[in-house]
Amino acid sequence: MNLFIILSLVVILVIIINKPLLCNDTYRDTFKDVSKDFNKDNYKDFNKDFNKDFNKETLVSCNNNQIEIDGKCYNCPDYSIYDPNLKQCFRCKPGYYAQNNTCVQCTAGTVSGEVTNHCVECVSGSYTQDNVNCNVCSLGSSASQYGSTMCITCPNGTIQNADKTQCKRCADGWIANNDKTECLQCPANTYVSEDLSKCTACPDNKSSKPGSTSVIDCVSTTCPSGQILVDGTCNKCPQNYVPNSSKTECVCPSGLYPNYNKTYCKTPCPTGYYRQTSVNGNFFSEYCVPCPGRTTTIAPNATSSNDCVLI
Repeated sequence: MNLFIILSLVVILVIIINKPLLCNDTYRDTFKDVSKDFNKDNYKDFNKDFNKDFNKETLVSCNNNQIEIDGKCYNCPDYSIYDPNLKQCFRCKPGYYAQNNTCVQCTAGTVSGEVTNHCVECVSGSYTQDNVNCNVCSLGSSASQYGSTMCITCPNGTIQNADKTQCKRCADGWIANNDKTECLQCPANTYVSEDLSKCTACPDNKSSKPGSTSVIDCVSTTCPSGQILVDGTCNKCPQNYVPNSSKTECVCPSGLYPNYNKTYCKTPCPTGYYRQTSVNGNFFSEYCVPCPGRTTTIAPNATSSNDCVLI
């Protein structure tokens, strides 16, 4: 009888000793290591700077979404996610935001900051392709909408406005410069090409006024006698002037010279005289003055006393 009691006690003792081992085995079989599924590429550890980002709360034990620092529990910020395996809070990398404890990539045309739980659209005049930075549109392009993923190059005949949100049309007879930031008027004897990209020269023996819009604006260059062509218009020459051979400039006939302000042609001063000009307000007077003493000029039409030399 005593032997039976002793054996029973031994069996009970063995069961008690081995029971925790069985429980631990069962626990290991059912525990899932969440760190294997945690996307660590989408966040970075900011626990070192955590003290400035959260509301402190003293607790006896830490719950989910809380971390323990120096014996106290702290809530993870809204813009972070919590890794239950590492028991740390992580901030999503730029271009991602925190949602339901997961880092989610920003949608097209939006960016995220370092401290955010949402993404914001890039303003008009800018764009993003990496969900990290909003880039200002380059010269000659625009983005009219918020949340743009690219800027549109301004078409011919238009320029970029100041805030780069749209392209403005140049006036008729004007084209855009190479950067498409300024409109330039087509000069005389040219016209705006059909694709609005350049100023095209008029055909031979034809001319046009500045700002012409079509080849139809190029007209014959023949002007009446005594007139020259200026910016596509025939203009009469001043008194005693005549057109040059190409009818592009008025000149004095041979043997005459222009007066002081070039309003008419007059005969030159003879040898021994020089031309002197006096100005009284807007009135110009010219007359011939004899050379002083024993001096003379070498030829007619002297214009200064410096032309007088000793005889």
